[in-house]
Amino acid sequence: MENTYTYVRPKLYQKQSDAFFNAERYSWIEGSTKSGKTVSCMAWLFEQALFLGKEGREFWWVAPVSGQAEIAFNRMKRGIRKGLIRGIVSSQSAQTITLINGAVLRFKSGEKPDNLYGEDVWAAVLDEASRMRQEAFHAVRSTLTATRGPVIPPFLTGLGSRIHAAIFSFCAGVMPPMPILGRSLLYVQSHCVANSCASSMLSMMYWSSHSCRTVRL
Repeated sequence: MENTYTYVRPKLYQKQSDAFFNAERYSWIEGSTKSGKTVSCMAWLFEQALFLGKEGREFWWVAPVSGQAEIAFNRMKRGIRKGLIRGIVSSQSAQTITLINGAVLRFKSGEKPDNLYGEDVWAAVLDEASRMRQEAFHAVRSTLTATRGPVIPPFLTGLGSRIHAAIFSFCAGVMPPMPILGRSLLYVQSHCVANSCASSMLSMMYWSSHSCRTVRL
């Protein structure tokens, strides 16, 4: 006899729900510290693994350094009901939570981007994206190509052109600077994307061809 579980999403305020739970493939979340980015990302990634997960499917949490990834790992261990967890691995080389459906939540560092290549990933969070090496962005994107998996990279407000360059190049699937109509992506983002993102705190910018949007909390 199969067990039946009822899932109730953790309580989020309206802006969190609107920003994180949507149909877009890429959602770039810009918010101040302690605005609820991390807890929303944990809820989102868990739901992806719970409802899209099957045996062996990978769902990644990538942080700039291993210590930050471990913080999310420990919080998710405490937050997920024990009956939904098949197994936990916690070591220097791996931190994973395997759910009862076989989905694997894996917590990784972006310090060495070459270590991020190779796997097929079904959804990913790039925590503190603005502090991450740009090579890590493209490594993670390569893991999502075959699955067409969604990704959420939350970052702090006020980071300006550097993070917006990464946003544009991530969606376009290229490494800047790269000429586009005689302009580099770095020029394009700084004079177009960054300006578009400088509107009100509730502004949204859509790239419909790439299923991408930026939201400010």
